[in-house]
Amino acid sequence: NRAVFEVADNGCGIPKERLRTLFSGTGGPDPNAPADSGKHGMGIGLSVCAAIIKAHGGGIKAESKPGEGLTIRFWLETESIETEENQDEQ
Repeated sequence: NRAVFEVADNGCGIPKERLRTLFSGTGGPDPNAPADSGKHGMGIGLSVCAAIIKAHGGGIKAESKPGEGLTIRFWLETESIETEENQDEQ
């Protein structure tokens, strides 16, 4: 009874030790990121996403294999919606 969303890439990935703070907003840019990565953000976007998802009763997690990419998965509970079709079955 939940909807699961997944976003994956095949980029450079994230080291395991950085995954712990990925959604906290305290990590900032990775100082060890490759020079060609073009990453100049502050690192707060995923913490905002996590806060919104958690406020709606969902969850979020990340899996990474350095050198192979990153997968971020989040889920939200679904609700039953009364439709004419559902009412006819009752």
